[in-house]
Amino acid sequence: MEDCFGEKLKAVTSEIHHLGDRVCALEDNQEINENQWTECRKLQRSQTEAILSLQRKLDDIDNQGRLNNLRIRGVPETRQDELEEPTNIRIHIFNQILGRSPDSKIKLDRAHRIGRPRNPPQENPRDLICCIHDFLLKEKIVQKARLMKEIKFDEHSIAVFQDLSPSTLMARKALRPITLLLGQKQIKYQWNYPFALMVFQCTNGFSTLQNTYDKDTSRYTRFLTSSGAPSY
Repeated sequence: MEDCFGEKLKAVTSEIHHLGDRVCALEDNQEINENQWTECRKLQRSQTEAILSLQRKLDDIDNQGRLNNLRIRGVPETRQDELEEPTNIRIHIFNQILGRSPDSKIKLDRAHRIGRPRNPPQENPRDLICCIHDFLLKEKIVQKARLMKEIKFDEHSIAVFQDLSPSTLMARKALRPITLLLGQKQIKYQWNYPFALMVFQCTNGFSTLQNTYDKDTSRYTRFLTSSGAPSY
């Protein structure tokens, strides 16, 4: 009986050792997997940053190609003179902003409506895109348009502003809560290229926000609510 008990004990001991070896192997594999997962996370973060950097560069290239473009919003699409002489309306609007004679010459390289299906007349008209040959003249139009409280054309309120890429417009929209807070606190800011929000401070110069990550926007909002703009 002792011999039988001893054999069973040896079998159990052997099984325990076998299970111990398997547990050690599993722990080793788990450690390897954790290390690989950590490396994958680092690689993912670096690739995400690289992709964001490429997107910013592509967005900047897109905006560089639009430097001479102005966007006009609010001009009805039902005007017959636009169909007959499509550049006349644009030139008339620009001369009105500049305070010049409506017949003053302005060279336009291109002028067209944005490419989407026409809405019924009662809906919002499509924006007008104009490429002005003279960059300095375009800048002068933009600056004067910003100073005007309202721009009227044919009894319609219109808006004239710089043409920007869709990515830049989406990023600015994402930062709208921050710019509203900046305006409420009377803190000066400006948009930079490649995309960045530059916030001016009296004491620390300025700080910049270059993306629309939630962590960045929430950090800016938190600091603005309590004091001023955070420094990076």
